[in-house]
Amino acid sequence: VRDDMWKITEMYQEIGYPEAQIDYDLHATEKGDGLALDITIDEGRPYYVNDITVRQGKLRDMYLTNIISMIEVHRDEPYTPQAVERDTENLRNYFRSLGYADAICASKVLLAEEQPDDSVRVDIFYEMDESSLFDIGIVYITGNERTKDVVIRRELSFFPGDRYNYYRIDTSRQRLMNMDYFEKVDIVEAPNPQDHSKKDIYVDVKEKLTGQVGVGVGFSSQDYLFGTITITQPNFDWKNYKNWFTGGGQHFRIKGEFGIHRQDVILSFTEPYFLHEQLKGRKVAAGFDVYWKNNNALGPDLRIMRIGGDLRAATPISMAWIPTVGKYLGVIKVEGALAGEYIRVGVDKSLDYGDTIVGEDTAWIKRRHVNRRNGRVQKRMVPLEYERYDKYL
Repeated sequence: VRDDMWKITEMYQEIGYPEAQIDYDLHATEKGDGLALDITIDEGRPYYVNDITVRQGKLRDMYLTNIISMIEVHRDEPYTPQAVERDTENLRNYFRSLGYADAICASKVLLAEEQPDDSVRVDIFYEMDESSLFDIGIVYITGNERTKDVVIRRELSFFPGDRYNYYRIDTSRQRLMNMDYFEKVDIVEAPNPQDHSKKDIYVDVKEKLTGQVGVGVGFSSQDYLFGTITITQPNFDWKNYKNWFTGGGQHFRIKGEFGIHRQDVILSFTEPYFLHEQLKGRKVAAGFDVYWKNNNALGPDLRIMRIGGDLRAATPISMAWIPTVGKYLGVIKVEGALAGEYIRVGVDKSLDYGDTIVGEDTAWIKRRHVNRRNGRVQKRMVPLEYERYDKYL
């Protein structure tokens, strides 16, 4: 109940009633069969924003415009303490994104000089203490026992010697979490002992098991009884056999489905950073798929085997170079693939399709013919060049 009262209080604060007071009374019902909750709400007077002042001494020109755009509260709108807290954090992070790693922002709310009778107006002050500019020093990777350092570092948006940027650090942490290799990712900073104008970055990860094995059994009217097995490893390393082929950031998947009439095996492999060094940091994902499929469900004497695969590659391309509209297009992903397939059709005895019989010799097709004189059915051989074999399939 207390949690609910606090949620109601926050709701009133968010719409401009910071003086709202919520009280409740819990008592037995008249029948004595339960409890009754009486809630009393005293909204208080509404608060509105008067003047907004940001005091800082480092930024000029366009940076001031960015500061204004980051402030959530506006003049003559309802005042909410939660919005002021968010503005304080956003301003601090903005200065930290420009290299002021130790920037501090404090907010102060004061009553305006002129007050209306039916509401309260407040002036809001944001005080910035920018401190000094910092660059990034040494980047340490800790906590990774299976995953290689390079797999983690290539997901980072910052590098030693870069200007300190809070947003890049936060984005890097999110990218590492999105890999789904780690239970937890912490990125902390510390002063560089040799150079006080730099901040060393510690990337500490807590790994989790990434491999998955799935086994299933099913039944269908076409395949009757069949079973499936799937092995997936999103953090695969084909060179690291000593560590159960894990830690390289490659994607590996093999799936097998085995039934009475159908058997399928599919293997997929992807290197998300193919030739990363040779391509000078260009992100190109390359991989291949290989499959083997055997199917005899179309007829008792017909077997179709397919062996194939593909080679594929993909890379993101920024559209910023296009005048005017490029910035709105963002980044597009371009993919290309080269695929091939070998098909083998096997016939045990013969296949009867009404007026057509497909024999073992696929170069000929036996054609039924009815003799008009005696009504007997005769079989006549027709060369394959006159009758397409595959149209009967």
